[in-house]
Amino acid sequence: MPMLMPFEAAWAKLVQERVDTAADLVRITKADIESVTGNELRLMAKVDSSADLPEALRQHGYLSCR
Repeated sequence: MPMLMPFEAAWAKLVQERVDTAADLVRITKADIESVTGNELRLMAKVDSSADLPEALRQHGYLSCR
């Protein structure tokens, strides 16, 4: 099993490798998340408020949590 990555580093790697920031809609699967980061989906998706959004998403204009 791959080693767990810290939350911010995992999101940065995921955005770099799997997110087309020019696209209006991005689909990322559980398999994408777990293969790139080594983290479980439930750990990566734990964002309770906009303040919890990872910096990698903020840098690309994702500023709110809905």
